[in-house]
Amino acid sequence: MRLQSLVKGGIVYLGATIGAYTYVKGQKIKNASGEEEHQENSRTSSAWNEAKSNSIFRSLAPKYDASIHMDEMVLGMLLLRRWLIRTYATGKVLEVSAGTGRNFKYYDTDKVTSLICTDRNRDMLLEAKEKSGDLNVTFAVADVLDLTSGHDSVNRGGGGMGDGQTVQEHGPYEPALRQPVQFPENHFDTVVDSFGLCSCADPVHAVREMTKTLKPGGILILLEHGKGTWSFINSILDSQERIHFDKWGCNFNRDIAQVIGECSNDLFILQMQRWHFGTTYCIVAQKKGKP
Repeated sequence: MRLQSLVKGGIVYLGATIGAYTYVKGQKIKNASGEEEHQENSRTSSAWNEAKSNSIFRSLAPKYDASIHMDEMVLGMLLLRRWLIRTYATGKVLEVSAGTGRNFKYYDTDKVTSLICTDRNRDMLLEAKEKSGDLNVTFAVADVLDLTSGHDSVNRGGGGMGDGQTVQEHGPYEPALRQPVQFPENHFDTVVDSFGLCSCADPVHAVREMTKTLKPGGILILLEHGKGTWSFINSILDSQERIHFDKWGCNFNRDIAQVIGECSNDLFILQMQRWHFGTTYCIVAQKKGKP
């Protein structure tokens, strides 16, 4: 009876996982007038199209939360976000690829002394700003591939942005939302990235840039999706890569374990859990060196 229950449970779990991916894959994104948007396929499945990805995220920004909320509920992503952020985010925190701020409600303000949230897409950050509420957070446009300044203070083209600074409104956007900022090396206690390595041209370089901003002994928190442990799942992801990119602006079949492995000279992997047949990665790593 126990074996039968386990088999039935496994079938239900498999069906739910594949069903959720199918849901996301087949979901129609609608524009402000309610009409379905049709985007031409990428010319190649592996080439990264930065301009197109940015354009997709700009169009998705106002409807992004509504578009993925059901998917995240079905797959338990909200619980994974909560567990990682609540457990490991402490001190001075930098969140990269923060998008619309889906992690905001999980930060423990008793443990987090300052929070800076960045994304390369201004439109996503403006959505995040609307939901920040009473959370003391600073927003800034930043490219994860060009994150560090190589200096001891934040470089913003002539001005510094210290922890907890209130960015004043000026013109159509706050100063830090008008042009990309950079951050000092060896500065933050925690760096967070959720579903961002799929949306940049070079995920290995992105992890290395995030690591540079961490103090020695600092914690890197990653929640990512990518290549799974089952070949038939990977076949599905590979076959849908171009379609998924055209709808969501990301490559959801990257080998995240390999990416992290290439950064092992700078990081200790404290834990790496994989869910949904290995396609969801929960990674907690520590920067090498004495604090």
